[in-house]
Amino acid sequence: MEANHLQPADLISVFGSSDLAAEVIDGKRSIDKNHAEKLSDRFNLPSALFLV
Repeated sequence: MEANHLQPADLISVFGSSDLAAEVIDGKRSIDKNHAEKLSDRFNLPSALFLV
């Protein structure tokens, strides 16, 4: 996030809200399979990387 100068609001398309994105970033929520697939598309990385 820092390397790409992203804020939670930049991930609304993935998580549906900036609040949920912030909770995931802060470690308060886990990334589910659906979010992992959307993050995969967003960052052009394998979805498995987001499910570790």
